[in-house]
Amino acid sequence: MVDAVIAKSPFKIHTMEMNVGGDPLRIVVSGYPEMKGDTLLERYRFTRDHLDHIRRAIILEPRGHYDMWGAIPIKPDNPEAHIGACYLNAEGYNFMCGHATIGLARYTVDSGLVEKTSPETQLNIQLPCGLLKAYVEYNEETKTTGRTRFTSVPAFLWEKDAEIEVPGFGKVKVDVSFGGVFYVLVSTSQLGLDIVKSPLRDLKDAGIAITKATNDAISVQHPENPDINCIVGTILTDGNETPDTDTTYNLLVYGDQGMIARAPCGSGTVSRVAMQYQKGLTDLNQPRYYKSRWGSSFIAKAVETTKVGDRDAVRIEVSGRGHYIGQNTFFFEENDEMGKGFMVD
Repeated sequence: MVDAVIAKSPFKIHTMEMNVGGDPLRIVVSGYPEMKGDTLLERYRFTRDHLDHIRRAIILEPRGHYDMWGAIPIKPDNPEAHIGACYLNAEGYNFMCGHATIGLARYTVDSGLVEKTSPETQLNIQLPCGLLKAYVEYNEETKTTGRTRFTSVPAFLWEKDAEIEVPGFGKVKVDVSFGGVFYVLVSTSQLGLDIVKSPLRDLKDAGIAITKATNDAISVQHPENPDINCIVGTILTDGNETPDTDTTYNLLVYGDQGMIARAPCGSGTVSRVAMQYQKGLTDLNQPRYYKSRWGSSFIAKAVETTKVGDRDAVRIEVSGRGHYIGQNTFFFEENDEMGKGFMVD
């Protein structure tokens, strides 16, 4: 009976499941429909515009949940890239996700797409935001992979110390920074909240309100990529930005309904380090631990100055570890309306 249902399914998606700093990652291994287009961006847009029913089915409930993340392979057009990808979440598609990059890089090296070298194997990943270089630890004796680090696309501070009016909080001072996507950064001390001790619902509500208010007040536009033109979330911080700080906290509240990252947020960490560097709060090659509310951490540092368009920018290195937690095969019955994917508010 089950075999007959699977045979009739309009899709059969195989995935590898990972956990990166507590954040889930669902990597599509096979079964995804053809993505049409001559470039990675064209293929990404085709996926977004014509294949969104697949995203909804594998990311939303009942197969996933609101805080789920996914990665799908896309054929790259950059000759330096070993692979291309885009990242999925409950609200759509993200140009960049740090924890997904860490997990995807380890899985790709383990799958044998590139020749393994010790002590690290380099993997170049083309994303809609640009080319990332990832490095996966590899132990020749045990034949095992480990920690992953990646070097970001050029990151930059877009708006510094802007005062915006946030309903329920009054005037709040924020920074807007780009780390693959645009985030608004704000210290919870201004909000009367604490990343670790305050109720998560209060932090989530604050992040949703700040993202909306900042998008209403500040326009953003990547200098070279017209698709990147909105603030996708808020990075709540503990405000510890002084040059001698070695450990600090992040909490990502993403999207209109407030997806909560369990990890410290890789692209958010990139955005925060870019802000710190361009404000003179950190130096090149000064590492810090960026921790989540739940105790997981990434190590990050600014490693190289550069330009993007006419803006000064910096590349950030972030390192963390992804772990395998399972595999799935997803299919669909035509009369299963709930199986098309839904969200619980």
